[in-house]
Amino acid sequence: MFITCKKNLEIRENGNTVAIPKDFVGELPSWAENNWLVKAAILDGVIIALKNSSDRELERAEEQEKVDEATEGEASQKGRKK
Repeated sequence: MFITCKKNLEIRENGNTVAIPKDFVGELPSWAENNWLVKAAILDGVIIALKNSSDRELERAEEQEKVDEATEGEASQKGRKK
C-alpha cells in the first residue's frame, strides 16, 4: 500500500516493526496494511492510502490535506466565537 503520513508512527506486529516518520510518502510493508493502528490512522486522516505512486495522486492527497486543515481551522474558529 502506498501511503502518505502526517505524523510519526511506529507499527508493531508479530515481531515486525516499521517506523513511519512525519510527512512520509512511500510503500507500507504488506504485513502492516491490516494493523489496527494503520486502520485507525486511515480513518482519522493521519495516513492517506494512495491508489498508486503517481504524481497526480500525490497532488490530490496534498490538496485534500489542505482542505481538511482549512476546514478544521474554520471549525475551531466557530467554536471560539460562541
